[in-house]
Amino acid sequence: MTVAIDVALLLGTKAKALATSLNKRTVPAGPDGFRFDAHHLPHVTLGQHFVKESALDAIGAALAALAGTASKVALHVTGIERGRTAQVLTIASTAPLDALHTAVMEVMHPFEVNEGDAAAFATGPAARPADVAWVRDFRTAAAYERFHPHITIGIGGPPLAAVPFRAHPDRMGVCRLGRFCTCGKPIAAWTLGT
Repeated sequence: MTVAIDVALLLGTKAKALATSLNKRTVPAGPDGFRFDAHHLPHVTLGQHFVKESALDAIGAALAALAGTASKVALHVTGIERGRTAQVLTIASTAPLDALHTAVMEVMHPFEVNEGDAAAFATGPAARPADVAWVRDFRTAAAYERFHPHITIGIGGPPLAAVPFRAHPDRMGVCRLGRFCTCGKPIAAWTLGT
């Protein structure tokens, strides 16, 4: 079976609380939006991939080794951007964050598979064709020099504002993706090592 996963930085208490507060001002949960909860976590995507479920243990071992040697990163949240669908907290690109993203993409490359559809996503409201396309094309459309670090806050709602702040996540995890490429409860998580 193919599954859609997110390798992500998991936010600490303060950043998670701010993201959750902002999320409550967007479109309510249901097929047109989502609320942060145990199955929808605010996070910073480092990579999104279609993989075989049978490879999850090997992926976990490879990412655990990476996490053990990876430097911790500081996130510089600069404000809020509104796209066609979502509102996101924008994060400044930094050398340590870019290096971690690149390392994740390299570790994940041998595990990626070309097939993946809405059935690869977690249960709940069905994944949209845009979600499937985003994961399928992540390596070529959103990685490396096209990496745009952010924290998705929610779908629609009134324009939001946030004062710039810094966050210091110290954990990286693998989450199953849901509708809107939301990140569910981690399948596995590791503390960043250095």
